[in-house]
Amino acid sequence: MEGCLKTINADTARPDNFLSLQDGVAADFTSLTKSLYDLHKAEEPGLYKGSPLAALVVENFDEEQIWQQLELQNNAVLKHFNSAVEGPLLDET
Repeated sequence: MEGCLKTINADTARPDNFLSLQDGVAADFTSLTKSLYDLHKAEEPGLYKGSPLAALVVENFDEEQIWQQLELQNNAVLKHFNSAVEGPLLDET
C-alpha cells in the first residue's frame, strides 16, 4: 500500500503533466488499479461478493475492457450497499 501511495504522489506532483499523453503514468495507474482491486478481492468481506473475477486482468486489455471489469465489481457492491441503506430508511417511514 505504501508503494501505491508513493507512485500516486510522484505521478500527481505536477498536474500540468496531465495535459499531454503520458504512457508511463498511464501504465502506473493501470498497475495501481490492478493492485488495489486485487487487494480488495483478497480482503473482500463474506457479507457480499462483488465481481466473480478474482483478479483484475490488465495485460493486453484496453482501458474500456478494464473499466468493464471494474463495473462488474462496483455494480454488485453498490447493490449490497443500496439494500443496506434502503432497509433502515424504509423502517423510519
